[in-house]
Amino acid sequence: QDTINALEALTEYSLLVKRLNLDMSVKVAYKNHGDLYLFKLTEDNFVGRTMTVPLDDDIYVSTGSSTGIATVNVKTVYNTIGTSEESCNFELKIVPKRDDGKWSICRIKEDGEPLGRLEACAKYRPGMREPQSASAHAVMDIGLVSGLEANPDDLSTLASGVDQLIADYEIKDGHVILQIDSVPADHFLCVGFRISELFQVGMLNPGTFTVYEYHAPGMCSISS
Repeated sequence: QDTINALEALTEYSLLVKRLNLDMSVKVAYKNHGDLYLFKLTEDNFVGRTMTVPLDDDIYVSTGSSTGIATVNVKTVYNTIGTSEESCNFELKIVPKRDDGKWSICRIKEDGEPLGRLEACAKYRPGMREPQSASAHAVMDIGLVSGLEANPDDLSTLASGVDQLIADYEIKDGHVILQIDSVPADHFLCVGFRISELFQVGMLNPGTFTVYEYHAPGMCSISS
């Protein structure tokens, strides 16, 4: 009986050793979109490699008729876009004013007549470990409400005046794009210009105000 048990044990051990002899083909494939890669693992080549694939479909890993034991690790990475509060380094406000400086716009009946002024303000919010008290070169992108236009003379004065609040400007596709040398952190930098009505619009698209540093465009936006 002991001899029979010993022979059975040796037979099982022999079969186990044969199964552990690594000779394995590992196929990685999409469920519906076809094969991705085929790894060939042997005693001399027992380490696969890392591969990165888009998660467009379920991924299947299969070995077929192979011997040996192998481990497959799958890691799924999801890239998310942070909220504006997480990536925003500016505090923003935009205020429409009448020519007398009071809030809101007084509508003029005749097209092309000034409606009032639009004042866009930004203040830099440095990170906890940032020593500087102002931003680097920044961009203000003011998207006007449908049917309105900015006064180019006012923008030219802002760029070439004594204070020179802006370094340069561009009016393009309903947007007023201002180049700012820096935005302070201890007070709001406000840029104002007159706006006129080109035509009346029934369904208004909201205007937007976006500010970002030119070389590190983590955008801050508000709508009005």
